Amino acid sequence: MNLIIEAILIGIYTSCLSLLLNFKINIYLYLFIIGFIKHFLGYYLGIHNYYCIKNGKKNAILNYLIFKDSFYEGICFIFIGIIIIRLFNLNIFISLFISGFLFHIIAEYIKLHKIFLNYRCI
Repeated sequence: MNLIIEAILIGIYTSCLSLLLNFKINIYLYLFIIGFIKHFLGYYLGIHNYYCIKNGKKNAILNYLIFKDSFYEGICFIFIGIIIIRLFNLNIFISLFISGFLFHIIAEYIKLHKIFLNYRCI
């Protein structure tokens, strides 16, 4: 049940970012920017520390890997976002909510969060 609640909160967080960063550019670039900033701000807002502490670790490691991880999440957001936008033809903010929600669920099921805990938490 916590996974669904976390995914809803991540979806809301993603939608809020899209409201703040609402500018007209290429949709692929826009999705990349939202994914990148979502992940990048997660470190500075303490969201990543939540995962570390929740799983018995102390803190997330802050280093140059923040950019690398954020870049990868931006790329993933392009793929997930385009699929959601084309399948459902919804408002961009709702599409980004669904994208954030689904990305969180998918990351849990393919063990990305576990990899994060092993390599990014101390």
